[in-house]
Amino acid sequence: MSADPASIRVRYPLAPGGEVTLSIAPGTSILAASLAGRVPHAAVCGGRGRCSACRVRVLEGALDQPPPDSAELATLRPLLARDPSLRLACRLKPRRDIAVEPVMPVGQNDQSPDLTGRLLTMTVMFVDLRGFSRMAAQRHPYDVVFTLNRYFDLAATAIAQAGGRVDKFIGDGIMALFGIGEDDQSGPRAALRAAKAIAAAMRALNHELESELSTPLRIGMGIHFGKAILGRFGWGLNGEAAPETAIGDVVNIASRLEGLSKTYACQLVMSEAVAQCLGSDGTRFDAHQVEIPNHDGLICLRVVPQADDIPV
Repeated sequence: MSADPASIRVRYPLAPGGEVTLSIAPGTSILAASLAGRVPHAAVCGGRGRCSACRVRVLEGALDQPPPDSAELATLRPLLARDPSLRLACRLKPRRDIAVEPVMPVGQNDQSPDLTGRLLTMTVMFVDLRGFSRMAAQRHPYDVVFTLNRYFDLAATAIAQAGGRVDKFIGDGIMALFGIGEDDQSGPRAALRAAKAIAAAMRALNHELESELSTPLRIGMGIHFGKAILGRFGWGLNGEAAPETAIGDVVNIASRLEGLSKTYACQLVMSEAVAQCLGSDGTRFDAHQVEIPNHDGLICLRVVPQADDIPV
């Protein structure tokens, strides 16, 4: 085998303004070459191989390059089925001449870490007040605001004390995240502790407002565990970055499970993935298999009539 060349040519046939060819020293990444040669190239995570924004399509010379390492493969795996020619520019250090095309367009803020999207394991919880909109229509506005904020305060406190964070308030509902980036069962257990505490707090609130409420406040909750995309989406206020939030199948399923608490007339519906953190105690709750819109296959869930009964 011939010795490695003293310099390597990196060619950008489709660069804005016409083809660009750069000479780089061995051990230089494609991303470093682009930045040094002022070739427009999206990059977000600082060359750590996490965001995939810097990915390139290898047009020539792919077989002469070092294979991707485990970190590069982990980041690119969702994309390679559609385009096996992709590589991460921050990880690829060519050892022979190569021609590449940066895939992602470069915008005004493409160097901002706020744009980083990460696929992380997490537990997602949705909490909703049952029938509150109808109740609110019959009550004084002051009472509506007071009651809703009292519920939000109690629920958010329970979530925080369990180790979670409120992602957003949605009408009279709450979305919360637990165990972000944790692959073990600590996230599901934390979410179940929060659910149990919320149920107790609502019982206390109903007692506190007994003379003011025609019917007690009721809640429905849904919890699911898996991988979701965490990132910043949309626009913030006053030029600030949009708040970080989660999207994906896990979020959709958790929301649907919360909705199913109406169907099963219960306080909590948790997925089997969450129930597993309880071990054999999780099997005491009735199991069902259901179809979830926009999800392939059936979801196994467990129905918890009263969240106070969760053994955490």
